[in-house]
Amino acid sequence: MGKASSEPTELVECATPPPPSPAWWKPYEDTPVPPLLRNYVAFRWLIMTPLQYEMISRPVRLTIGEVLALVPLMALLAVAIVSWDTGSSGSLAQPALIIAFVFAARNSPFTFLIGVPFERRIWYHKAAAFCSVLSGAAHLTIAYVKGNPRVKGTDYEWTGLVLIGCMGALVVTSFYIIRRKLFEIWYFLHWVLFLTLIPFAVMHGAGLILIGVGFWLLDVFFRNTYLTFFTLPKTAEFRSLPGDVVEVAFRNQNRTLLTEETPGSWYYLSVQRLGIFQFHPFSISSCPNSDVTTLHIRSTCRVEQKHQSSWTRQLLELVREEEAKVQAGSPVQLDVLLEGPYGSPSVDISGPTYKYFILGSGGIGLTPMVAVQRSLEQQAKRGRDVKKIWFHWSVRDELVQGCEEDLVPLVGEGRVGAGRSWSRAAGDRRHDRHHVLPDFKDSGQQRE
Repeated sequence: MGKASSEPTELVECATPPPPSPAWWKPYEDTPVPPLLRNYVAFRWLIMTPLQYEMISRPVRLTIGEVLALVPLMALLAVAIVSWDTGSSGSLAQPALIIAFVFAARNSPFTFLIGVPFERRIWYHKAAAFCSVLSGAAHLTIAYVKGNPRVKGTDYEWTGLVLIGCMGALVVTSFYIIRRKLFEIWYFLHWVLFLTLIPFAVMHGAGLILIGVGFWLLDVFFRNTYLTFFTLPKTAEFRSLPGDVVEVAFRNQNRTLLTEETPGSWYYLSVQRLGIFQFHPFSISSCPNSDVTTLHIRSTCRVEQKHQSSWTRQLLELVREEEAKVQAGSPVQLDVLLEGPYGSPSVDISGPTYKYFILGSGGIGLTPMVAVQRSLEQQAKRGRDVKKIWFHWSVRDELVQGCEEDLVPLVGEGRVGAGRSWSRAAGDRRHDRHHVLPDFKDSGQQRE
């Protein structure tokens, strides 16, 4: 039940103690790893950065690292098919399926070892699953074409058919157009299909996949016990803003090394009044590891569009309904479940590599860039050599324009020398005013 907060949460800057010397910033000190491992983080960026360059742009965008990961899998698949052997074609499906389970885990040592966060590991999860399906299909085809009499009519035959059917359905229902339009159905089917897949894989003789299943189950236990129920807060303050935007604020008083935020971090949020099983990801808009973490959520449907519905719209209506019961301007408290933080930048912004930064965002996508800028400005306060930050926010929606007064101050004062611009969609007469915000243009900062 929503209720007014006796002490409204204020959006605060990062608390920074006074510097003992003109320059006391250390590279990677904001990285959530023990100090003794910061040298490894620097070495990791040195090795991994070249692998992030784009190698193939069409028809699918692939980086050098992704191509290097795909080549051995596709080579093994080609060898298995060319050899026309039932055993070799089936043996490849197991390790590929193990990799798919391992990379489906949200908390993984791979995040530290190779610097690939969960949202980017999903690509490898999909690639491994696809290779497993191709290998399984080749295995099935070879088995039927060769007509192995020891398999026909046995448990191996029908368990294999169920197994390949589940794997194929998992891949097909995960296509973007299906996942995007029918997310709830996709999510439900994903759970049902892969839970069905496990026992049939073991019955078919593919028991090695239990290695990946066990790794994934440990992650599920960790994030649903340690993170959600024992570490992160159970209530948060909600406030509606113009432009159909909701601000969420919560204090994390049990912060540990595993729950430290980084620029670009995001949380899974579930509002219990809207369903405890509906977790949705949202980026932080506050400075990482500040006393108060904030999220800004924009409704994907306008409230007046009664024929449409979405979780974000339901959240906005719930917050406005509860705000009507309390004093004007006061936030309301709602019971929540949180999971995270996840995510980290794919660019080395915590080391000394870069001195100039361009932060671009559109619409409500402003929030993660705000967190990045605030982190950089705090590092500059501590002595990091940050020359300039360009902050570009492009808006084409009049609803987001309506919350300009609430969102623009998040960008801060620009003490590092930030050139900021505000643009709207070309040709849209409704949004052709103030291409550069007056407070930015009149601040006396040079825009290059």
